[in-house]
Amino acid sequence: MSKVYFSTWNGEFVNNINTPLEEWKESAYNLPAQYDSHRESKAFIGWDGVALFDKDVDVIRLAMEYAAQYQEYSEACGRCAPGRWGGRILYDQLDKIARGEGSIADLDHLKEIGKSMQITSKCEIGKTVPNPILDIMEHFEETFLECINEQKPSVHYGESIAYIAKITAPCTDACPSHVDIPAYIEGVRDLRMDDSLMATRQTMPLAHVCGRVCPHPCEDACRRTNLDEPISIMALKRLGADWETDHGYDFFHPLEKKPKSGKRVAVIGAGPAGLTTAYYLAAEGVEVDVYEELPVLGGEVAVGVPEYRMPIDKYNKDIECVKDMGVNFIVNHKVNADDMRRFENEYDATMVATGTRISKKVYCNNERADIKGYWGAIDFLDKVNLYEKYGYKISKEEQEKNLLTTDYVDLTGKTLVCVGGGFTSMDVVRCAIRANAKKVYMIYRRDEKTIIKNTTYEEYHEAVEEGVEFLFHSAVAEMV
Repeated sequence: MSKVYFSTWNGEFVNNINTPLEEWKESAYNLPAQYDSHRESKAFIGWDGVALFDKDVDVIRLAMEYAAQYQEYSEACGRCAPGRWGGRILYDQLDKIARGEGSIADLDHLKEIGKSMQITSKCEIGKTVPNPILDIMEHFEETFLECINEQKPSVHYGESIAYIAKITAPCTDACPSHVDIPAYIEGVRDLRMDDSLMATRQTMPLAHVCGRVCPHPCEDACRRTNLDEPISIMALKRLGADWETDHGYDFFHPLEKKPKSGKRVAVIGAGPAGLTTAYYLAAEGVEVDVYEELPVLGGEVAVGVPEYRMPIDKYNKDIECVKDMGVNFIVNHKVNADDMRRFENEYDATMVATGTRISKKVYCNNERADIKGYWGAIDFLDKVNLYEKYGYKISKEEQEKNLLTTDYVDLTGKTLVCVGGGFTSMDVVRCAIRANAKKVYMIYRRDEKTIIKNTTYEEYHEAVEEGVEFLFHSAVAEMV
């Protein structure tokens, strides 16, 4: 949520013009109202609209500077006239109006060129560039007319103002790690897998993992959807990593490791967050010790995500990449209060990356952990994966608790019911099928469409093909 003076970002219209600050409506989007720790943003403009955080913004010059940046950074293919020359015309007309030499005809020409670019450009860059400019002209027309009729420059035209350009893409913005997606896709296109892989590792070192089990919100934001369907962004990410592994190359690090800084950091947890923290700290010359409670590295991706979705040999290559940066790992060590006190003296900082290894409850009557056969999803997947991937067997005590007769998860002749409809639940039911369960049900309180949205189309339909039976619009009332 962001407080804005005015916004048209992503189709949302917020207009607080002539409204007291304390009564401003907020945008539903988390817009960059603060540029960094030292500076507030006054305005934000991009392919999806414009947002003003301050009423003292020269909207004409803002639009002009945006059009100027398009000239410098445009990645349009240049195959069509609107994409090739439209941006230049937009800039020339805006500059003319901003310096106080414009006419009504120039304003009309601006609107005509902008709409023509939206309709006739061959690529999404050409189509979307005019969006915020047209928004500004529509909602601040009086400001434009004032400069034109009085033949005066816009309010801040001659002043030195910091306009900062950041080149990005909708897919990159949607990515939690802000991976440079266009760069690694271009690497694949040019058959430069080393460049592709290093583009990925600039902000996210686990290329094998993210190329296989990432929830890929980038694909929801992919502009190709406007034409047919999104690019397979996630799958393309793995190509560089597989190429490095399959050819036996040394690791392609995008960063050259700096000399030791004398700093030491403890990281608690060797899952994706801990591994990522350790990788970039080590690259900066920091000595890193990673403490892991489990006997294996990798966290929930290693012991929670099944082998058929995330091959452990591939994940281990990502972990070796982190080790190659000089990170030290301590396994079978559950950090306690005494350790935390020791860390305060021995390390310059401590990063807590313990994850969320607690199963959700069903929240029904008589739900008790001591009921035999009642398993939390995390515990179930731990036992499946620790045996299948690493050979760790189940103790006699846990066999009895979980109604097993073997030292691994064998559900032959048993019926399993899983409550939930996310990735974890999907892993549970598909692992149960592979463990020879007689019947597997998934109980979900919503519909088929929602379960596909929570996971993926492929994941759901593969589960159906494997024999999982889905009970929609259902919930558990009591456990017996």
